[in-house]
Amino acid sequence: MPTGNVYLNANLGWSDAEFELTPGIIGPKARHVFVSGHCHSLALAIHEATGWDVIGDNWRPCPGHVAVRIPDDGSILDIQGKHDPDTWENHWGTITDLELDVVYDAFDGDYREPDVDAASYWVRPVIEAYAPEYLYVLDSPFVVVGSLEVSA
Repeated sequence: MPTGNVYLNANLGWSDAEFELTPGIIGPKARHVFVSGHCHSLALAIHEATGWDVIGDNWRPCPGHVAVRIPDDGSILDIQGKHDPDTWENHWGTITDLELDVVYDAFDGDYREPDVDAASYWVRPVIEAYAPEYLYVLDSPFVVVGSLEVSA
């Protein structure tokens, strides 16, 4: 954990504002930031730790929201919780698998650059809070890729 707070920009009305966050704390400000500005950062951080697919809705040029899909049961995980795919789609739109290079490239420059390092402080807390049955993935020396385990 860092010794200080993390600063990330997110949407606030029609403009951006900088939010000061306590690393790893899932509070109202973190929920706002990781829904309205850095959902892609958190999804990439969870992906890097777990290997889970990064998904989004089908808006263009960039999705309205980005999350990860848990491969075992197909549920969707983000800062707000673990969601049934149908419920997620009813709120955000059709689930679309996203190409990682496009997400890392901020949707070809149409959105803010992801800050995966900052978002990484929320990976364990999000999984612990909403999908604790998958904590073993973070503690495993293996990255699960489909049905093949590869040493990390």
